[in-house]
Amino acid sequence: MQLGVELELEATDRHAGDNYVLEASFDPQFTCATAGANGIVEDFSTELHAVRQVREGRDTFRYATFGDEAFWGDALGLHLALLGAANSGVGPGVSPATALSVGLKVDVDALPRSLIRSLARGEVDLQSPATTVALLKLDAVVGVTGVFDKQGHMTSMGIQCSLCHSTVDDSFAPGIGHRRDGWANRDLNVGAIVALAPRLDGVATLLGVDVPTVRAVLNSWGPGRFDAELTFLEPEKQSLHVLARDKRWQHLQPGTNRTWTDDFSNIWSVIQWRH
Repeated sequence: MQLGVELELEATDRHAGDNYVLEASFDPQFTCATAGANGIVEDFSTELHAVRQVREGRDTFRYATFGDEAFWGDALGLHLALLGAANSGVGPGVSPATALSVGLKVDVDALPRSLIRSLARGEVDLQSPATTVALLKLDAVVGVTGVFDKQGHMTSMGIQCSLCHSTVDDSFAPGIGHRRDGWANRDLNVGAIVALAPRLDGVATLLGVDVPTVRAVLNSWGPGRFDAELTFLEPEKQSLHVLARDKRWQHLQPGTNRTWTDDFSNIWSVIQWRH
C-alpha cells in the first residue's frame, strides 16, 4: 500500500507569495517501523533543506546587488537619470515605456492586483518617470533595485544577476509577465541604459577618452550586447600605480599590459582615485 504525503514549508516568498510543497509516497508500515509515526518530517529533512537552499539561491539571483550600487548609483549616478529632473534627478527621466523599449522587464507577480487592473484599463501613466520609481519601490523591475531613504526618495540603485540573465513570458503585455529565471534577456540594451548616466567622466578618465566618446561607444552596442572592455579594462598598468598591486587585478594573458578585474568595488576605487 502506498500513501501520498504532502509537506508544506512554512516559508513564503516575499515577492511572489510562492509556497513550496514536497510530495512523496511511502509505505506506512515501513515508515512506522523505522522512524515512527512522528518521524515523517525528519525523514524528509534533507529534501526540506534542499528546497530552502533553492529558495535562498533564487532570491540571491533575483535580488542581491552585492553592493554594486556603489558603482551604478553612487559613482555613475544612473538613478538620477532614471528619476529625471522633475523627481530630483537629471534630464527627462526614464518612463516605463522607455524602460520597456530598452529591454527592461516588469515582474507581474510583484504588482498589486489593483495596479494590474489599472494597467489593464489603461489608467496608469506609462510615460511618467514617477511610475518607474513606483515600480522600483515594488521591486517589480527585473534585475534593478532602487535604494530609498526613509522619506521614500531614491538615493542610489543597484543591479542583480537577473538583469541580464532573466526575462519574462510577456503574459500580461510585451515586457510584462512572469519571470523566467536563467533565460538570457536578449532585448536588453545595456549600453543605451548606461549612456544615460550623468557621471561618466570617471570612466572617460580611466580610459583616456572624453565623455562623448564613451557615450557613443555605449550607444553603439545595441540590444543583447555588453562589451566588458569599456568598464572592466584599464589600457595601461602604469596608470593604476599603487592600485596595480591589488591582488584582484590580473593579467588577461602573460606578457600583456592590459589588466582585468570583475570586482565592482575595485573599479569604484579606480574611479574615486582618478576622478
